Amino acid sequence: MPNDVVISCWALKSLPDSASLLEHEPALFEWSPGTGTWGKAADAIRAPPWRKGRLLPALFKRYERFLGFDLDGASRIAVFGFSAGSNSGVRELLRNPEDRARIDFVAAVDGLHPNIKPDRLGTPLNLATPRDYFADWNAELEPFAAMAERAARHETMMIATASQVVPLGKYNAKTELALDALVADVSSRVAFVDPYIVPGFPTDRAEIRAGERHPVPVRGDGLGNFVCFWYSGSDKRAHVLQAQAVVPDIFRDYLVPSWTSGGFLPVGIRLPSPTGTPGAGGVSSDFALGAGLALAAGIAIAVL
Repeated sequence: MPNDVVISCWALKSLPDSASLLEHEPALFEWSPGTGTWGKAADAIRAPPWRKGRLLPALFKRYERFLGFDLDGASRIAVFGFSAGSNSGVRELLRNPEDRARIDFVAAVDGLHPNIKPDRLGTPLNLATPRDYFADWNAELEPFAAMAERAARHETMMIATASQVVPLGKYNAKTELALDALVADVSSRVAFVDPYIVPGFPTDRAEIRAGERHPVPVRGDGLGNFVCFWYSGSDKRAHVLQAQAVVPDIFRDYLVPSWTSGGFLPVGIRLPSPTGTPGAGGVSSDFALGAGLALAAGIAIAVL
């Protein structure tokens, strides 16, 4: 029996109902930095040298009593992050190349907020040279870009989403801009293949709450198994809805099929935007907030 594991960084309190479709239900644990940051929490337990050593072995050792096995005993590993949990938690898990190679699935949901160079603030992103736009690509975006490249080559799967929420911090880029940059960067190194966008994503299902509209992406793009979705909505409600609705969508329509089939289909379709602009469109995000998840930070912020 495989020991599959889902690591959550502010994304999942419990496994979605669709986990029952898997032959073996994975273990789920939440990795949170408590009152500090994911960077400091990671540096406190990862192997030397600082910020470059492996994190997964130490993290699994910490949860071994709960899981019943360490990293060597784990089968497939999926990582889900929301908000700062993506920007910082998932980033730390992807920082080391050996850790990246051990992870089978990544979902970075509405949380990538790299810092823009001060002299580029207010200027458009040049897709021909996306790295030049950001203050520290290597520290903030390279772990995601490296994983996205693996996914584009069908070695793993990575799903990333964005809304139009404006992040806190003068130099923090909006998530939609970060996804544009990642797609452009990976495209410069990997031969293009259509992203594997599940037809009709998200698949039809009952309304989450009576009278509320389920969010659907207004644009989809990427390469191969690196798939990005842009959503409308720029308020706190639209942001939290990414965790409450979009995370389960990704789990059901991407993780479950990929772990059921044992592989990924190297085919896909494009979801064109009517305007050709990321995040364009008018999908309703009128959604009651409710309790759910450790989202006390409200609007997403960049956490180093």
